[in-house]
Amino acid sequence: MQLTRRDLVLALSAAAYAGIGLDSKKRVERALEGKDVDRPPFSGWHHFI
Repeated sequence: MQLTRRDLVLALSAAAYAGIGLDSKKRVERALEGKDVDRPPFSGWHHFI
């Protein structure tokens, strides 16, 4: 079964409307525990010496 653009938009909007989402701390904790997350945690760090 191929996911269409319409199916993707409907699924994402339903998730956003339902309030499904994690804050950054919970997202990292769940990812480290191997549990499902809404999206992969991402962080960037740049330091000039």
